[in-house]
Amino acid sequence: MKWLALLVVIVGCKYPDPGGSIPADDQPPDDADVDDSDTPDDTPPAVCLEPVTIDNMVQLPGKMVAGFAPAEDESFAISWLAGMNPGYTEAPLGQSYSPTNITNSVDTATLSPDGNVIYFLDENGIVNQRVRRAMRLGDNATWTTPTFSGLADGFPGRPTADDQRMFFINDTQPEEWQRMAGTWTAVRAYTAADFGNEAASTITSGNLSPDGNFLLYTITGPAEDGIHLRVRGGGGTFDGNDGAYGRGLTSGTYRDAILVANCTKLYAYNTATQHVERWDVHP
Repeated sequence: MKWLALLVVIVGCKYPDPGGSIPADDQPPDDADVDDSDTPDDTPPAVCLEPVTIDNMVQLPGKMVAGFAPAEDESFAISWLAGMNPGYTEAPLGQSYSPTNITNSVDTATLSPDGNVIYFLDENGIVNQRVRRAMRLGDNATWTTPTFSGLADGFPGRPTADDQRMFFINDTQPEEWQRMAGTWTAVRAYTAADFGNEAASTITSGNLSPDGNFLLYTITGPAEDGIHLRVRGGGGTFDGNDGAYGRGLTSGTYRDAILVANCTKLYAYNTATQHVERWDVHP
Protein backbone atom coordinates (compact mmCIF):
# COMPACT_ATOMS: atom_id res chain seq x y z
CA MET A 1 0.00 0.00 0.00
CA LYS A 2 1.05 3.60 -0.62
CA TRP A 3 1.26 4.53 3.05
CA LEU A 4 3.50 1.61 3.94
CA ALA A 5 5.97 2.80 1.31
CA LEU A 6 6.58 5.97 3.24
CA LEU A 7 9.59 6.47 5.46
CA VAL A 8 9.05 4.90 8.85
CA VAL A 9 10.71 5.65 12.14
CA ILE A 10 11.35 2.76 14.46
CA VAL A 11 11.55 3.62 18.13
CA GLY A 12 11.64 1.86 21.43
CA CYS A 13 12.02 -1.77 22.25
CA LYS A 14 10.85 -4.99 20.62
CA TYR A 15 8.48 -7.22 22.52
CA PRO A 16 9.94 -10.75 22.71
CA ASP A 17 8.30 -13.19 20.30
CA PRO A 18 7.27 -16.45 22.03
CA GLY A 19 7.05 -18.17 18.67
CA GLY A 20 3.36 -17.53 18.11
CA SER A 21 1.26 -14.64 16.92
CA ILE A 22 0.96 -13.08 20.40
CA PRO A 23 3.89 -11.05 21.80
CA ALA A 24 5.29 -12.51 25.03
CA ASP A 25 4.16 -9.59 27.17
CA ASP A 26 0.61 -10.18 25.97
CA GLN A 27 0.48 -13.68 27.44
CA PRO A 28 -2.12 -13.57 30.25
CA PRO A 29 -0.80 -13.94 33.79
CA ASP A 30 -1.41 -17.20 35.62
CA ASP A 31 -4.23 -15.76 37.71
CA ALA A 32 -5.95 -13.86 34.91
CA ASP A 33 -9.54 -14.64 34.04
CA VAL A 34 -9.08 -16.50 30.74
CA ASP A 35 -11.62 -18.59 28.83
CA ASP A 36 -9.71 -21.77 27.99
CA SER A 37 -12.63 -23.50 26.31
CA ASP A 38 -11.74 -25.50 23.20
CA THR A 39 -15.08 -24.67 21.64
CA PRO A 40 -14.58 -22.13 18.83
CA ASP A 41 -16.78 -19.08 18.68
CA ASP A 42 -18.59 -19.37 15.36
CA THR A 43 -20.45 -16.09 15.80
CA PRO A 44 -18.89 -13.46 13.53
CA PRO A 45 -18.46 -10.01 15.04
CA ALA A 46 -21.18 -7.53 14.17
CA VAL A 47 -20.30 -5.06 11.45
CA CYS A 48 -19.48 -1.59 12.77
CA LEU A 49 -21.54 0.72 10.56
CA GLU A 50 -20.18 4.09 9.50
CA PRO A 51 -21.17 6.81 12.00
CA VAL A 52 -23.08 9.65 10.36
CA THR A 53 -24.77 11.60 13.16
CA ILE A 54 -24.76 11.75 16.96
CA ASP A 55 -27.48 12.94 19.35
CA ASN A 56 -29.11 12.42 22.75
CA MET A 57 -26.09 13.63 24.70
CA VAL A 58 -26.03 12.74 28.39
CA GLN A 59 -23.41 14.05 30.81
CA LEU A 60 -22.00 11.35 33.06
CA PRO A 61 -22.57 11.93 36.77
CA GLY A 62 -19.79 12.06 39.32
CA LYS A 63 -16.79 14.22 39.95
CA MET A 64 -15.00 16.43 37.47
CA VAL A 65 -12.12 14.48 35.95
CA ALA A 66 -9.09 15.14 33.74
CA GLY A 67 -9.64 12.22 31.39
CA PHE A 68 -11.67 9.10 30.64
CA ALA A 69 -11.17 5.94 28.53
CA PRO A 70 -14.01 3.35 28.35
CA ALA A 71 -13.89 -0.31 27.38
CA GLU A 72 -15.82 -1.37 24.29
CA ASP A 73 -18.61 -3.07 26.30
CA GLU A 74 -18.97 -0.07 28.66
CA SER A 75 -18.43 -2.34 31.68
CA PHE A 76 -15.77 -0.01 33.10
CA ALA A 77 -13.54 2.91 32.20
CA ILE A 78 -10.15 4.19 33.24
CA SER A 79 -10.43 7.73 34.58
CA TRP A 80 -8.08 10.12 36.31
CA LEU A 81 -7.81 13.45 38.04
CA ALA A 82 -5.33 16.13 36.94
CA GLY A 83 -1.76 15.00 37.64
CA MET A 84 -2.92 11.89 39.50
CA ASN A 85 -2.57 8.13 39.07
CA PRO A 86 -5.35 6.42 37.08
CA GLY A 87 -8.51 5.23 38.78
CA TYR A 88 -11.53 3.50 37.33
CA THR A 89 -15.31 3.63 37.29
CA GLU A 90 -17.64 0.67 36.76
CA ALA A 91 -21.12 0.53 35.25
CA PRO A 92 -23.13 2.64 35.62
CA LEU A 93 -20.14 4.73 34.57
CA GLY A 94 -19.42 7.89 36.49
CA GLN A 95 -21.24 6.98 39.68
CA SER A 96 -18.15 5.45 41.30
CA TYR A 97 -14.45 6.24 41.36
CA SER A 98 -11.82 3.84 42.72
CA PRO A 99 -8.01 3.80 42.57
CA THR A 100 -5.89 1.32 40.64
CA ASN A 101 -2.51 0.02 41.77
CA ILE A 102 -0.75 2.10 39.08
CA THR A 103 1.09 4.86 40.94
CA ASN A 104 2.36 6.87 37.94
CA SER A 105 1.00 10.38 37.49
CA VAL A 106 -1.02 10.30 34.28
CA ASP A 107 -1.13 13.04 31.67
CA THR A 108 -3.35 11.01 29.35
CA ALA A 109 -4.37 7.36 29.14
CA THR A 110 -6.21 5.02 26.81
CA LEU A 111 -7.70 1.55 27.11
CA SER A 112 -7.79 -1.29 24.59
CA PRO A 113 -11.31 -2.24 23.42
CA ASP A 114 -11.33 -5.40 25.54
CA GLY A 115 -10.20 -3.45 28.59
CA ASN A 116 -7.10 -5.59 29.13
CA VAL A 117 -4.31 -3.17 28.13
CA ILE A 118 -3.71 0.42 29.16
CA TYR A 119 -1.31 2.88 27.52
CA PHE A 120 -0.58 6.13 29.30
CA LEU A 121 1.74 9.12 29.25
CA ASP A 122 3.63 9.26 32.54
CA GLU A 123 3.76 12.90 33.57
CA ASN A 124 7.01 12.43 35.49
CA GLY A 125 8.54 9.61 33.45
CA ILE A 126 11.98 9.25 31.92
CA VAL A 127 12.36 11.31 28.76
CA ASN A 128 11.84 9.18 25.62
CA GLN A 129 10.29 6.45 27.76
CA ARG A 130 7.24 8.25 29.10
CA VAL A 131 4.53 6.24 27.31
CA ARG A 132 3.97 3.18 29.49
CA ARG A 133 1.96 0.01 29.04
CA ALA A 134 0.28 -2.26 31.60
CA MET A 135 -2.02 -5.30 31.51
CA ARG A 136 -5.07 -6.01 33.66
CA LEU A 137 -4.63 -8.75 36.26
CA GLY A 138 -8.18 -10.11 36.50
CA ASP A 139 -9.93 -7.12 38.05
CA ASN A 140 -10.22 -3.45 37.22
CA ALA A 141 -8.10 -2.29 40.14
CA THR A 142 -5.03 -4.47 39.61
CA TRP A 143 -2.56 -4.10 36.74
CA THR A 144 0.93 -5.35 35.94
CA THR A 145 3.89 -3.10 36.65
CA PRO A 146 3.93 -0.55 33.79
CA THR A 147 6.77 -0.99 31.31
CA PHE A 148 8.06 1.15 28.44
CA SER A 149 5.68 0.69 25.51
CA GLY A 150 8.15 1.38 22.70
CA LEU A 151 6.16 4.44 21.62
CA ALA A 152 7.62 7.92 21.38
CA ASP A 153 6.86 10.49 24.07
CA GLY A 154 3.39 11.70 23.09
CA PHE A 155 -0.32 11.08 23.45
CA PRO A 156 -1.45 7.52 22.61
CA GLY A 157 -4.90 6.84 21.21
CA ARG A 158 -6.94 3.70 21.73
CA PRO A 159 -5.31 0.71 19.98
CA THR A 160 -7.31 -1.51 17.64
CA ALA A 161 -8.85 -4.72 19.01
CA ASP A 162 -5.70 -6.70 18.12
CA ASP A 163 -3.45 -4.08 19.79
CA GLN A 164 -1.52 -3.66 16.53
CA ARG A 165 -2.48 -0.17 15.32
CA MET A 166 -2.88 3.22 16.98
CA PHE A 167 -3.45 6.88 16.15
CA PHE A 168 -0.84 8.91 18.03
CA ILE A 169 -0.12 12.59 18.68
CA ASN A 170 3.67 12.88 18.66
CA ASP A 171 4.23 16.28 20.27
CA THR A 172 1.78 18.10 17.95
CA GLN A 173 2.24 15.80 14.93
CA PRO A 174 -0.69 13.42 14.23
CA GLU A 175 0.66 10.00 13.24
CA GLU A 176 -0.50 6.44 12.72
CA TRP A 177 1.58 3.70 14.32
CA GLN A 178 1.62 -0.06 13.79
CA ARG A 179 3.18 -2.92 15.74
CA MET A 180 5.40 -4.88 13.39
CA ALA A 181 6.77 -8.11 14.87
CA GLY A 182 6.10 -6.58 18.28
CA THR A 183 7.78 -3.22 17.61
CA TRP A 184 5.72 -0.03 17.49
CA THR A 185 6.58 1.79 14.26
CA ALA A 186 5.41 5.15 12.88
CA VAL A 187 3.94 4.41 9.43
CA ARG A 188 2.17 7.63 8.48
CA ALA A 189 2.20 11.31 9.47
CA TYR A 190 -0.79 13.56 8.79
CA THR A 191 -1.67 17.24 8.64
CA ALA A 192 -5.07 18.84 9.16
CA ALA A 193 -5.13 19.52 5.41
CA ASP A 194 -4.94 15.76 4.73
CA PHE A 195 -8.29 15.48 6.51
CA GLY A 196 -9.86 18.44 4.72
CA ASN A 197 -9.62 20.70 7.76
CA GLU A 198 -8.28 24.24 7.73
CA ALA A 199 -4.52 24.51 7.70
CA ALA A 200 -4.76 26.56 10.90
CA SER A 201 -6.56 23.75 12.73
CA THR A 202 -4.76 21.57 15.28
CA ILE A 203 -5.61 17.90 15.76
CA THR A 204 -5.59 17.36 19.53
CA SER A 205 -6.50 13.66 19.90
CA GLY A 206 -7.56 10.67 17.84
CA ASN A 207 -8.93 7.19 18.50
CA LEU A 208 -9.40 4.32 16.05
CA SER A 209 -12.47 2.08 15.99
CA PRO A 210 -11.69 -1.50 17.09
CA ASP A 211 -11.31 -2.62 13.46
CA GLY A 212 -9.23 0.43 12.51
CA ASN A 213 -11.59 1.50 9.73
CA PHE A 214 -12.77 4.72 11.41
CA LEU A 215 -10.89 7.52 13.11
CA LEU A 216 -12.65 9.74 15.63
CA TYR A 217 -10.60 12.87 16.27
CA THR A 218 -10.86 16.27 17.92
CA ILE A 219 -9.50 19.55 16.66
CA THR A 220 -9.16 23.16 17.66
CA GLY A 221 -9.29 25.78 14.94
CA PRO A 222 -10.76 29.12 13.93
CA ALA A 223 -14.13 27.63 12.93
CA GLU A 224 -13.79 23.86 13.39
CA ASP A 225 -13.61 23.11 17.11
CA GLY A 226 -15.26 19.78 17.79
CA ILE A 227 -15.43 16.06 17.08
CA HIS A 228 -14.75 14.82 13.56
CA LEU A 229 -14.81 11.43 11.83
CA ARG A 230 -12.65 9.94 9.07
CA VAL A 231 -13.34 6.77 7.07
CA ARG A 232 -10.21 4.93 5.92
CA GLY A 233 -9.74 5.06 2.16
CA GLY A 234 -8.91 2.34 -0.32
CA GLY A 235 -5.30 3.50 -0.28
CA GLY A 236 -5.04 2.44 3.36
CA THR A 237 -4.83 5.87 4.99
CA PHE A 238 -7.15 8.59 6.26
CA ASP A 239 -5.83 11.04 3.64
CA GLY A 240 -8.40 12.33 1.16
CA ASN A 241 -5.91 11.68 -1.64
CA ASP A 242 -6.25 7.95 -0.89
CA GLY A 243 -10.03 7.98 -1.07
CA ALA A 244 -10.67 8.68 2.61
CA TYR A 245 -13.50 11.02 3.56
CA GLY A 246 -15.13 12.35 6.70
CA ARG A 247 -17.47 14.77 8.39
CA GLY A 248 -17.88 16.89 11.49
CA LEU A 249 -20.10 15.31 14.15
CA THR A 250 -20.47 18.12 16.69
CA SER A 251 -18.81 21.40 17.62
CA GLY A 252 -17.35 22.25 21.01
CA THR A 253 -14.20 21.97 23.10
CA TYR A 254 -13.62 18.21 23.20
CA ARG A 255 -10.78 15.73 23.60
CA ASP A 256 -10.42 11.94 23.51
CA ALA A 257 -13.64 11.05 21.69
CA ILE A 258 -14.09 7.24 21.51
CA LEU A 259 -16.54 4.97 19.68
CA VAL A 260 -17.79 2.01 21.73
CA ALA A 261 -20.61 -0.57 21.74
CA ASN A 262 -19.93 -1.53 18.13
CA CYS A 263 -19.89 2.13 17.04
CA THR A 264 -23.37 2.81 18.47
CA LYS A 265 -22.17 5.01 21.36
CA LEU A 266 -19.62 7.79 21.63
CA TYR A 267 -17.86 9.10 24.73
CA ALA A 268 -15.97 12.40 24.76
CA TYR A 269 -14.26 14.54 27.37
CA ASN A 270 -15.53 18.11 27.40
CA THR A 271 -12.58 20.32 28.30
CA ALA A 272 -14.84 23.25 29.19
CA THR A 273 -17.00 21.41 31.73
CA GLN A 274 -14.37 18.79 32.73
CA HIS A 275 -17.09 16.16 32.51
CA VAL A 276 -17.57 13.20 30.19
CA GLU A 277 -20.44 13.07 27.69
CA ARG A 278 -22.09 10.00 26.15
CA TRP A 279 -23.82 10.26 22.77
CA ASP A 280 -25.96 7.95 20.63
CA VAL A 281 -24.42 7.23 17.22
CA HIS A 282 -26.48 6.68 14.06
CA PRO A 283 -25.31 5.22 10.71
